Amino acid sequence: SPPISQPITMKTEISFQSADHTFRIFGDLYFPDDFNENASTLLPGILIVSGSGPMDRNGNAPTMKLNTSNRFAEHIVSSRSAERAIAVISYDKRGTGKS
Repeated sequence: SPPISQPITMKTEISFQSADHTFRIFGDLYFPDDFNENASTLLPGILIVSGSGPMDRNGNAPTMKLNTSNRFAEHIVSSRSAERAIAVISYDKRGTGKS
């Protein structure tokens, strides 16, 4: 069988300030590889919100022995089955990763 190609996405690290300006949250913004950021086209987006406990933007928790590194955002953006291009934001919860 032919080899499975790796998904290609554009990824940019982002951050934003908390409302009370006491901390910053860091994450990644993913675009499809063929997205033109200079175009005036709006792109729908998905915000990935982690479950309970301290998790980073890749689905890893420092207190767990087994981490997933699921790369869910990359999978969504690179999916060729989607009818429309989608942007995805994943972020480190406060106290994990760079946040």
